[in-house]
Amino acid sequence: MTTLACTVRGKDPPATIERARAALDAGFASLVLEDPLYAPAWEDLSAFLSRGKASAIRLFVPYPGWVRPGTASPYRVAPLDPDGRREAIRQGEETLLAAERLRIPLILVPVARNEGARGTLDAYRSVLYPLLELADRRGVTMCLTPSSRRGELPGAEDVRNLVREFRGAPLATWIDAVRTPWPEAGTSGRGPSEPDRDEPSWMPEDLAALARGAALHRREGDEEGHLPRADGVWRDLAEAVREVPLWVLDLRSEAPADEVARGYEVLEALAAGPPPAERPLFG
Repeated sequence: MTTLACTVRGKDPPATIERARAALDAGFASLVLEDPLYAPAWEDLSAFLSRGKASAIRLFVPYPGWVRPGTASPYRVAPLDPDGRREAIRQGEETLLAAERLRIPLILVPVARNEGARGTLDAYRSVLYPLLELADRRGVTMCLTPSSRRGELPGAEDVRNLVREFRGAPLATWIDAVRTPWPEAGTSGRGPSEPDRDEPSWMPEDLAALARGAALHRREGDEEGHLPRADGVWRDLAEAVREVPLWVLDLRSEAPADEVARGYEVLEALAAGPPPAERPLFG
């Protein structure tokens, strides 16, 4: 059975709570707590959420109180300097503790900018390892999104190697299923892309089999987080992620409540499958 969830993120606490309420009112079974999420918003949100109402949370959120709303996150998943790695691990532990308190089963690990080739991957591994140990004790799973974007880690082969290296650890994958309205932009997208081509790019089958969730959204221009569509292209994508248990509507933080409600209708239709007339009679 597919569970439908919606992202919640934002700089303004009242707007963040409004988004959470709009998502649950629209019919979404749970929420995915995304970046940015500042301390004032988190205080209101954690009081509003009952335990088990969130399916996933992004690593490093909620931000500590000294991070002012509107400023960029001070945390990176693979800093090359030792002090930065210690800070990343410390803040990552705060995310894991928050997940335990609210019974959030999945931690989404962000991609890293490849600043030093092998050095960046080593830094990524050195942050991931202690957090995986804590995740195992806390009963949560960490999810990696393989990236095909130039200058980002981890790529598919990196994820494959990490899964092999940390065999037995609570480590899974996450699909960023983004479609773009023109073929050229799809060359740098993660997950399914390039709707005008016959074969969309896709996560390798062995890694897709480990996916715990798929975030569904469109990119328009340079901006991501637009509504998917209930058309043939998106039905093809839905079939590709049919076995993924959690589908997430990943919207811009400023998207209005009616867009959240329409997004639920789209995901619900995609989860139900193609209309009966379009289903094959055999096979």
